[in-house]
Amino acid sequence: MLALTQIDDPDAFTHLALGRDLVQHRGLPAHEPFSFGSLDRPYYNSEWLFDVVLYLGYLAGGAAGVIVLKSAIVALVAWILWLDSRPTDGPEPESSAGQLVRAAVLTAVVVMMHHRFVERPDIALMVFLAFTIYALNAWIRAGRGWIFWLPVVQLVWANTHPSIIVGLVPFVAVLGGGVARQVGAWMVARWWRIPPMAIPSWRRLGVVAAVLVAVLAASAINP
Repeated sequence: MLALTQIDDPDAFTHLALGRDLVQHRGLPAHEPFSFGSLDRPYYNSEWLFDVVLYLGYLAGGAAGVIVLKSAIVALVAWILWLDSRPTDGPEPESSAGQLVRAAVLTAVVVMMHHRFVERPDIALMVFLAFTIYALNAWIRAGRGWIFWLPVVQLVWANTHPSIIVGLVPFVAVLGGGVARQVGAWMVARWWRIPPMAIPSWRRLGVVAAVLVAVLAASAINP
C-alpha cells in the first residue's frame, strides 16, 4: 500500500526512455542516445535490465502498470524479510506473540523505508540483498538449498543495479563469523559447551565459500 504512489521521481522517466530505446531497437545502442554532450561516447548502462522491465510494465498498463510493478517488487522485499525473521526451525510452532512481534518490527521497518519506494533500480537492490541474506541464513541454520540460486541472482543483479559489491557483505559476515565461532568454540571448549546449532560446520562454510566464487564470476557477466 505504501508503494502505491504516483510517479514523482524524475529518474523514473529516464529509465522509461532508456527502456523504450532498448526495446524498440532490440539491443544495446552503439552510442549514448540522450546525453547531448556525450552522443559520440560508447553506450554504458549497468541498469539496462531494470530499464527494460520497467518499460515493459509501462507497455502492459501505462503509468498504472509501472506503479503496480513497483508495488509488487516492494511486496516481495517485505515477504523475504518476513521469512528471514522467523526463528530457527524447531519442534515447537512459533507462538502468536512471536508472530506479532515480528509483524510489528517489520511494519516499522517498512514505514521507515517507504520514501525509497520509487521507480528506480534501488528497489531491485532491496530484493537482491534481502534474498542473499535470507539464502545464507537458511543454509547456515537449516541446510536449505536457496544458496545455490545466489549466482543466478547475482547475474540478474549485475545487469540491474551497479551495487553488486554490496552483495559481498553478507558473505563476508557469514564466513568471518562462522570461522570465528569455530575457533572460539575450540578455545573455550575446556570451560563450557556451546550448543552445536550455534556453530556452522566447516562443510557449510565451505559451500558458502564456493558459492561466493560463483557469485564473483556471475558479477562479471554484463554486456
